[in-house]
Amino acid sequence: MEFQQNRIVGILMGMLLLFSACSEDENINPNVISTYGLSLQLEDYVPNAGIKVQVYTTKSLEVGYNPLYIALLDSVSGDVIQNGDIKLMPMMKMATMSHSSPYINPEKINTENNLYEGSVVFVMPGGDMGSWTLELDIAEGSKSGMVKFDIDVTAPENPVMHSFLAENDETKLFVSLAMPNKPTVGINDFSIMINKKDGMKFPAVTDYEIEIEPEMPTMNHGSPNNVNPVHEGNGMYTGKVNFTMTGLWRIHLKIKQQDAMVKEDIYFDVNFQ
Repeated sequence: MEFQQNRIVGILMGMLLLFSACSEDENINPNVISTYGLSLQLEDYVPNAGIKVQVYTTKSLEVGYNPLYIALLDSVSGDVIQNGDIKLMPMMKMATMSHSSPYINPEKINTENNLYEGSVVFVMPGGDMGSWTLELDIAEGSKSGMVKFDIDVTAPENPVMHSFLAENDETKLFVSLAMPNKPTVGINDFSIMINKKDGMKFPAVTDYEIEIEPEMPTMNHGSPNNVNPVHEGNGMYTGKVNFTMTGLWRIHLKIKQQDAMVKEDIYFDVNFQ
């Protein structure tokens, strides 16, 4: 009797493991991209490389931090290219000069959606003052090439980037809000990206100390359990902010460098329902 029971248990466990393996296999398809919640912004083919490039975003391109989700596809089969290399180059062309802007190149493909994830901080809108292009240099094995897009960059209704001169050394700085687009009640990731202007380039700033203090201006209260952002790489500082209710929140930032004040108080408004 005991042998029979053990045999039944063994069969059931084997079936469970087989079902789990099949379920996992069905959820992982290396030849399919997942673009839920994203909008296709740009699309083109890399000349003479057999590669199709698609650029997705969560919103229209605007001044400030813009995450980019990039698909590389075989132009014949449509299969996802898993081991591509992507270099970004945003460029603003003006009447008498051109300049770039801060960006982070994708490091490798995200196997959860089969997209390469990078970002660009546009430091000004396009329009009468100049026009933006976004160049992507693509390589995969022995194949390589470049695609270049003319893009529209608009100014958001609420500022998500601040530029100013540092109080301690007059460095021109750009501080961009990079937290997730859909905040919720409770503890949220809070990220900002900090770059400085060095000629026509915008290298990351990696040695600042950041203090944050959220408040609800209309309710005259703040929130507990916030975590000050610390540098994690590429000029990105990440911490935690606690929204205790829906509505308009104002997140104040104090920025220092080795106890010297860089900026006493700037803030970003986050409004959600």
